Amino acid sequence: MQSLTGYKVGGDGQPILLLHSSMSSKTQWKMLTSQLQENYRTLAVDLWGYGEAPYPAELAERFCLQDEVDRVLAVLEQEQQDSAPLHVVGHSYGAATALRFATQYPERILSLTIYEPVAFHLLSPEEPAFLEIVEVVKGLERTLAQNDDMSATQQFIDYWSGPGAFKRYPSDIRNALSGQIRKVALDFKALIEEPTRLQDYASFPFNTYLMAGEKSPLSSRRISERLKESLPNLEFKQTPWGHMAPITHVAEINDLILARFQN
Repeated sequence: MQSLTGYKVGGDGQPILLLHSSMSSKTQWKMLTSQLQENYRTLAVDLWGYGEAPYPAELAERFCLQDEVDRVLAVLEQEQQDSAPLHVVGHSYGAATALRFATQYPERILSLTIYEPVAFHLLSPEEPAFLEIVEVVKGLERTLAQNDDMSATQQFIDYWSGPGAFKRYPSDIRNALSGQIRKVALDFKALIEEPTRLQDYASFPFNTYLMAGEKSPLSSRRISERLKESLPNLEFKQTPWGHMAPITHVAEINDLILARFQN
């Protein structure tokens, strides 16, 4: 079997799996893992198409969250963590992937720590939050059909980080991000078409720590509200920031996560 790349392991102790947001990579967790590794073994994984993980060309036509879970499972098997229970930390797309993983393997989860999972499939088709994200996706698809990856990337970044955010990035960062927008389109498809529902989370036997930002877009705020109403054994934390707080307010979010593992 070919050796997998695109993940980083460190530390010793109970394992913690960390899953990043769309248009990010395992390096999103660099500061957090360095702190967690004093007492835990961390596994930060690049999801398909990000960091060192290849673009899933052969999977693209029918891409789904299960494909991300399968990649995570392959990493865990390679690291001989395929049976040991573990903690899972995720942000945005990574948090939605974590929910899928937990639904499939609840017996393997010690705890779940998630910041605004973009589980769009939990929204009702007629509600404004779902209609909002559908318009974002349609806009991306139209722009990508014109092969204008840079403008599509601007639409994506500005939706999550506010108007004008993309133009404030240096040109090399804008170019790097635009190279990932085709995978972002697959992420949206997987999230909207994911078949799991709120009732599938109702029997989670582990503790969940859910964080959300008061300045986030309607779509992710509504998803967090749904999860807050439905998840058992839940602790909820409202932060004063936005959807990208784990990246824009690294120290503050890391402190919240670290407190969970130090208690």
